[in-house]
Amino acid sequence: MKKILVALDCSVPSMRAARYAAEIASFLPACHVTLFTVLTGVPHGAKALAEVVSSETTELHGDDDHQQELHEAQNILAEASALFTECGFGSEQLTTLAKPLRRGIAQDILDEAQAHECDTIVVGRRGLSKMQQVVLGSVSRDLIQKGEGIAVWVID
Repeated sequence: MKKILVALDCSVPSMRAARYAAEIASFLPACHVTLFTVLTGVPHGAKALAEVVSSETTELHGDDDHQQELHEAQNILAEASALFTECGFGSEQLTTLAKPLRRGIAQDILDEAQAHECDTIVVGRRGLSKMQQVVLGSVSRDLIQKGEGIAVWVID
């Protein structure tokens, strides 16, 4: 395991997964981690989203909802980055990304993992009931089903 993608959203399980990944990654000196979040309410093609590195100068042209989502993404990525730093993980081994939704949340996570040549994806389990999974879908289930050749850790 040399490259890990940690998929984040604003949920508690997502941060639990980030904490778990940080604890594991701190024991892997040659490991690189990408913290990634999909911006579901931001149109594809919005400016200044290729890489969000907690920059206060990042601008997003659009309505207040887009600004709010970008701000939340920056906070999530900053909080997860802090978890890795607290566990002794070097900042030079950490990348943070936020990108607009393109092909579906699970597929966008897989696409990003492939683009960064990650061999592991870490994601939190939201604990949806069977009915909620049928209606809403399950990102973790889709990652496991579609993630050929990549390990998917679902943290409860």
